[in-house]
Amino acid sequence: MKQPQWIIQRQAVPKENAQRKWDLAYQCLLKWAQAITIRDQEVPNESCDLCASINARTSRNPDD
Repeated sequence: MKQPQWIIQRQAVPKENAQRKWDLAYQCLLKWAQAITIRDQEVPNESCDLCASINARTSRNPDD
């Protein structure tokens, strides 16, 4: 079966509110990046059960 040959053409279409939409999208990206940065920062919590260090004692049995 012969595959169809596709020709793709693009052209810019000016829109009245395009600049405003790009500005809003950029602002959303900035807010998202700031939220990720704030969330990923370490916050010390002394009441946490998790330990930040590795147990120095080693075992020969990998299941221990």
